[in-house]
Amino acid sequence: VKGAYEPPGQVQNIDFSSVNEIFGYVPQAKLPEFDHPLLLCDVDEVDHGLIGYDLRNQSYDRYNIIYDVPFEGMKRRRFGNALFRTESGQEASDDSKGNVGKTPIFDIVKQWPPAWTHNVDT
Repeated sequence: VKGAYEPPGQVQNIDFSSVNEIFGYVPQAKLPEFDHPLLLCDVDEVDHGLIGYDLRNQSYDRYNIIYDVPFEGMKRRRFGNALFRTESGQEASDDSKGNVGKTPIFDIVKQWPPAWTHNVDT
């Protein structure tokens, strides 16, 4: 069975990653007590331009609540301190073991930039 949907317009050949005015879906909570939305996910491996607001030279950790609720499998603490808890509750710095087989309690945000973004000369 062939679908009946026909998209309007023509293919523009413009990658999502090429348009600076487009933001990704990054789970956030807007509260009047804070001057920026609180982040509800790990944004370490996401282009910060997709978040929707710029903190200039500040860390997004300041507005990220994932560091307020420690959980098993947490890969680091606020402001970059590596974190791994052993089964006995002791902290270690071996991040390679921290996330294996652990279920996160916050949203997961992924980004798959096009291959050409990896080859741009800066």
